[in-house]
Amino acid sequence: MSVSRVIGRRGLRSVLSTALAALAILAAVIVLAILITARPPAGPLGQVRIDAISVDFPLPSGQVGTWGNVLPVNPTLEEIKIQEIELVGVSGLEIEGVSISDPDRDGGIGTAYGYPPPGVSVKPPSGSVLPSAGADRPHVQLLVGVQLEGSSEGLIEAIRVSYEHGGQAYELTMPFSLKAFDPAP
Repeated sequence: MSVSRVIGRRGLRSVLSTALAALAILAAVIVLAILITARPPAGPLGQVRIDAISVDFPLPSGQVGTWGNVLPVNPTLEEIKIQEIELVGVSGLEIEGVSISDPDRDGGIGTAYGYPPPGVSVKPPSGSVLPSAGADRPHVQLLVGVQLEGSSEGLIEAIRVSYEHGGQAYELTMPFSLKAFDPAP
């Protein structure tokens, strides 16, 4: 007996229509899942050359330290507004804080003991602005307060910056890494 005899011609059309509808729904769910998990493009900051930076920081156990990075300079004529800073691949470290400073005013910081370093004015990253190209003070520095967390070594693998420019959301993962270690034998 053929399938068409068992379920009839109308039944076969109904089964095929249902199967096609199910496949269409499955395809839509897959596309939606890809769109939801996809990261926004790097945007204008992705046009700036960013070299990988890897810092080794001797940080005695129990000591708080600051790791500083100057963010890429905005190459556009419109301000960039930082939405969020995310530290990627953190292990063995307690994060004491994440803030923004003005290296043109307070001086650039690679590493320093204490967080924030004495004499440095800081503000939260969210809502901070990268000035437009040609600004008198175009630099913005990210400061991260760290302390070893029960181990002799800690790591931050990268820094991800979520930002807005021209009404669009963008995200840039910068290859800036920190390895803090206890120098005691």
